[in-house]
Amino acid sequence: MKATLRLLLPALPMLLLVACTSPSRSNNDGGDTTGQYLTACEQSDDCASGLDCLCGLCTVTCDANDACDAEGDGGACQPGPASCDSQGGGSICRAVCDDAPDPGPTFCGDEQRRLPVPDAHGCIAEWACEDMNTCTGQAPVPTEVCGAGEEPLPVMDAQGCILSFRCGPIECPDQARPPCDDPVITTDERGCTFAECPTDSCPQIAAPGPDFCPAGQRPTPTEDERGCIVGFTCIDASCEDVADPGPSFCGDEQGREPVLDDAGCVVDWMCVDPICPEPVIPVCADGQVAVAVQNSAGCTSWFCEAAPSFACGDALSCDLATQYCFVEHPGQPGPIGYACQAIPAACADDHSCECLLTNTGLGNAGDCSASDTGALQVSVYYP
Repeated sequence: MKATLRLLLPALPMLLLVACTSPSRSNNDGGDTTGQYLTACEQSDDCASGLDCLCGLCTVTCDANDACDAEGDGGACQPGPASCDSQGGGSICRAVCDDAPDPGPTFCGDEQRRLPVPDAHGCIAEWACEDMNTCTGQAPVPTEVCGAGEEPLPVMDAQGCILSFRCGPIECPDQARPPCDDPVITTDERGCTFAECPTDSCPQIAAPGPDFCPAGQRPTPTEDERGCIVGFTCIDASCEDVADPGPSFCGDEQGREPVLDDAGCVVDWMCVDPICPEPVIPVCADGQVAVAVQNSAGCTSWFCEAAPSFACGDALSCDLATQYCFVEHPGQPGPIGYACQAIPAACADDHSCECLLTNTGLGNAGDCSASDTGALQVSVYYP
C-alpha cells in the first residue's frame, strides 16, 4: 500500500540543532543573557527586539557575514542545521565556535554512546556518555494530527531513539483464518479487526492500578460478547451501578449494554443487536486471495488464504479464479505444450467454455472442457 507521508517535526534537542561550541566572542559584558543575540530560545517572543527564534537561537537571517557583524557581536552567516527548517532553507547568523573535539568511540563504555553537550549558544562545550537504551529528549507522540486511516509512525536514529513522527497509513497485521466455524470478531482502537475461536475460559485481565482513573472517578470493567472482561473504563466514583446481569440476560445473537444516566452511572441494562466492526480487506501476497468469514452474529472478517489452483500438465499449476490451462498438440511428433493463460476480463463473471472460446478468438478451433471445480482447459490440435 502506498500513501503520501507527512513529516511531523517536533522541537528537537539543542544538540541536534546546532553543531558548534564555545563562541570566540560573548554577546554582552555579563549579567542575564536571556533573549540576547545567539542565545537559546523556543519561540521568537523569547528574543530581544529585532531578533527571531530560528533553529533554537535568537538570531537573524542573512546573505553574508556583514549582516551578522551588524548585530554587534560577530557570528557567521551559515546554513541552518539539516534538522531545522524554520528559516525556510536560507542562512542564519550562528556563533563562531571552537568545538570541543570528539573524543572518539573509546571515550564511553561498550554499552554506551557519546553525545555532545551544548552551551547556551548551541556550541559543543563537552562530551558525555549515555546508556544505549536511554534516549535523551525523545519527540512526544503527536495527537490529532493525522488524517483518517493514518497513524503517527516514529522516525528513529541509528540507536533506535525517536527523532520525529510522520503520518502513514494504518497497516493492520495479517491474520490467518482461525480454525473454527464461528470466530469471535473484535476491533482494536486502530480500526483493525481480529478473529479468534471462542474459548470456555476468559483471558485474565489485570485490574487497573490506583492511578488509572482521575480524581473523583473509579474503574469499571467492559466486556465482549462472551461476557469476558476485555478492559476497564472510568466512571463517576459516586455511582451505585446496577449489577451486570450476565451473558444469559439476552438472546444468543444479542449483546447487552448498560443504560447510563447523565452522570454516567449504570441505571439499567438492555439487549441490543450486534454492531459489527467495519471489515478491513487485507492486501494479500502473491498466490493468496482474500476470503470473507462470517460468524453467527452476521459480522464479517477477512483473511488471506492460498489461492485455489489446479494442475496444468505435470509441471504447472494455474490459478482457478483467474487462469485457464492452454494445451497445444503439435501436428508433428513432439512434446505437448502447456501454459497458464489469463481468463479474459469479459469472462470474469462467466467462467464457461462458451465465453472463453468466444473472447479468446479460438472459436471452434479450440476444444474446451470444465472440471467439477470450475477449472477450464482449452486444447488446440495443429494439423
